[in-house]
This record gives sequence, structure tokens and C-alpha cells, in this order.
Amino acid sequence: MVKDFKFFMGPEPIRWRTANGLTHPIHTISTDHIVSIIRCMDGDGNMRIPNPYEGRTHDEWVHIFHNEIERRRI
Repeated sequence: MVKDFKFFMGPEPIRWRTANGLTHPIHTISTDHIVSIIRCMDGDGNMRIPNPYEGRTHDEWVHIFHNEIERRRI
């Protein structure tokens, strides 16, 4: 079987790694969990999330999560 070039494949979904090491596509994370993650990034939560985290800065993650929440409103 011939595999398509990555150029022709869609982008891989953005994934969030939880404290226990599991990764989840952001579209499967609950809105409440997203809000909790953002609070932790702001220093107002139960966990400390390093900056950068998983190759993205806190600002980049906030932008990603904001877009995801907006996508859900549509």
C-alpha cells in the first residue's frame, strides 16, 4: 500500500498532555477543563503549567483554547 505524502494529509489535531501523561485532542476536552487549564496558566489553579508547555507558550495555548471554545459556540 502506498502512503500519501504528509503534504496531502490534513494537519494533526492539537493535543493536550494531562498531568498523568495521557494526551487528548483538544476537541475532546470539556469546556470546564479548558477553563481550569487557563486558570492554572494564569497562576490561579491547582496545578503549575510550565511556560512553554509541549512546545507552545501560555499565550499560544490560550489562543488555541479560545478558538476551540469559539468553535463550539457555532
